[in-house]
Amino acid sequence: MGKHPVLATSYVLLTLQNCRIQLSLLLHQGAGHWYAHPQTNEDKMSIVRFSVSLEKELVSEFDRKIKAERCPTRSKAVGDLIRATLVQTEWQAGAEVAGAIVLVYDHHKRDVVKRLMDLQHDCHDAIISTQHIHLDHDNCLEIVAVRGTPAEIEAVAKRLKTVKGLKHVSLAAGTTGARMP
Repeated sequence: MGKHPVLATSYVLLTLQNCRIQLSLLLHQGAGHWYAHPQTNEDKMSIVRFSVSLEKELVSEFDRKIKAERCPTRSKAVGDLIRATLVQTEWQAGAEVAGAIVLVYDHHKRDVVKRLMDLQHDCHDAIISTQHIHLDHDNCLEIVAVRGTPAEIEAVAKRLKTVKGLKHVSLAAGTTGARMP
């Protein structure tokens, strides 16, 4: 095994179309070597098996995390990390993306509902749907589904944050899936 506390070989199956780009994302997180060779299943989806050498403690911590999250395999967990990185890349590149803006507010506060409704109508190009949930007698949660460039979506989120009476506003970055393998 050598002098370094690394795993001898860890195999991870990923569904990737462009192996070199995705693998380089992983190499930033771990020191070591890799090799790849494509495989094909019945669906004609390209599967790549590759090896990553990491510190034993890092792998142990990762395994604890994915077990706590009930992730079925390391392959699934690594694929999820890669996809999350690709979503960040889409947002940084300014491509068309999707997301959700989450709002929490007391609907009894003066004019908060009217101001939210007016603002959402003003931003109808980016807002594709809203869902309103009654959390209790006073508090409501609203999920605003958005689609557009990151700048457009962030502008909508900033405008929503200016509404007086909101208790919480957050933006969850997502993808349209169009550029996702």
